[in-house]
Formats: sequence, structure tokens, C-alpha cells
Amino acid sequence: MGREFLRKILIVSVMSGGSGLVGPFGTFEAMPFITRLAYWSAVIVSIAVVANLMLWACGVFRRGGANHLLIRIVIASLLTGPVGAALIVVLDALANGDPLSLERVVFRTSFVAIITLAVSFFEEYLRPRSNAPETLTSPIYNAFASLTRLAHSTDGAVPHAALEDPVAKSQDPKPRPLFLRNLNTNVDDRLLSISTQDHYLDVVTEAGETRILKRMSDAIAELEGYPGLKIHRSHWVALDAVEALEKDGRKCFVRLIDGRRLPVSRPNIPTVTSSLEEWSQEPTSV
Repeated sequence: MGREFLRKILIVSVMSGGSGLVGPFGTFEAMPFITRLAYWSAVIVSIAVVANLMLWACGVFRRGGANHLLIRIVIASLLTGPVGAALIVVLDALANGDPLSLERVVFRTSFVAIITLAVSFFEEYLRPRSNAPETLTSPIYNAFASLTRLAHSTDGAVPHAALEDPVAKSQDPKPRPLFLRNLNTNVDDRLLSISTQDHYLDVVTEAGETRILKRMSDAIAELEGYPGLKIHRSHWVALDAVEALEKDGRKCFVRLIDGRRLPVSRPNIPTVTSSLEEWSQEPTSV
């Protein structure tokens, strides 16, 4: 098990134990300690699993404005609210026989959404890590990712992503670059872009976005010749992730396969143009 997985287990355990001990929302008076501990453990574990699934879904199916990590955290929290509330209402009915009411559902939806937003904001945004997080739903994520790749295959036999993976293009594939190995991503998850954010890097793959503590120059060195280029002082893109080079007045952008547009600095436009032309004409191996 990775450290991130163990860390999340610890967080869930502390939250479950603390809630069982304190007994918020009237559970202290209504339940004995063991029942209370079991109740809150079930609530918090359920919410954690749902929240991680929603964060994963927002990362995989991101469209338009949902590319930014903060926006995806907010969307995932809002989606987790009603699902988590439904789980709590069921647990309330089983544990206490509480009747269903609109006020109860609204309160629990708000409670779940706010808690999810606070924890996700700290864990996924404020606390960058040196490599990709191993979430509570890693096994579920890997299964869903495999199904997603299979669903996009042309004949159901070979995943589309595998056909376009730069590593798969090489007849004699080299080991994955150090940067990708340190991310602990799935072998079939293509790297799309790397962007600087203060002292951190936002790394986007087909699996989603990860924020890590690293310098851009170190990241490029660790990519070890991976087919891509720095298009701006704040952005690096993989060549096979670029759909088009677009101009908007005096500004120039690259449009990526996930719908995002990243700016190209003016001095880099000739290099980017020639690199994209060369990439489209002949296959490149890592």
C-alpha cells in the first residue's frame, strides 16, 4: 500500500473515531458508543468512497470549464451531497427508524457537500504531493479506467488509447520516463500537459490532474526525451495531445484532445508549428 492510501485510511479512521466519540447531531444521546461508532464509520467511509468516485469522474469526463482542479472539486462536492445524503437517510432509518422528510434530506445534503468540499480542497488542492495520489478508490479507479479505454476501442479488442500511446508506437519500447514512473499512473494513461502554478506543477494525464511539488526544468529533464515541447514559460504539452494550433487575433493557442486551450508564447510559435508538422508526418517513439 502507498503512503497516500494509508494517509487517507488514517484520516477516515480519525474522523470516524472522533465523530463516534463526540456524537454530533444528536447521536450522542440517541445511540450507545459502539452503535454510534459503527454508524459514523459507515457514514464517513461511504461519503469518502462516493467523493473519490465523483472526483475521478470529474477528472475523466471533464469538459470546457471543468478542466481546473478547483472547479472539479466544487462539482464533485455538489454531486456527492445528494448521494451521501441518501446513504445517511438510509442509515438513519435502519439505526433509529427516523422518518423521511424534506428538511432532513436538505440538511444532510448540505452537510455532506460542505464536508466533502472542505476535505477535498485541503487534500487535493492545498496539500500537493511529490507524486500522484493513491486514493481510497484506486482499485475502483483502475477498473473504471480500463472499461473506459475498452469502450473507446474501435472493435472492442484493442483500446484506443493503447493504439495512440507514444510507447506503443515504438517497435523496441524504452522504459517509461522517470517523470511518469514517479507519477505512479497507469501505463496506458497518456500524458497531456504540464503547467506551472506558483511553486507547483499541474500534471494532466488521461486519468485526471495531479498537483506536485517540482520545478518545470526538473520535470522536463525527467521526461527523458518524451515527445513534447515547452510552448510557454508556464506550459509544456505532449505532441500527441495537440489537436490543432489556433490563432485568436495576435494570440496563439494549442487545442488539446481534452478540449483545453493553452497559450503559445510568440517566440515559440515557429518552433511549435514546425514540431507539430514533423510529428504529424512521421511516428515518434519515446
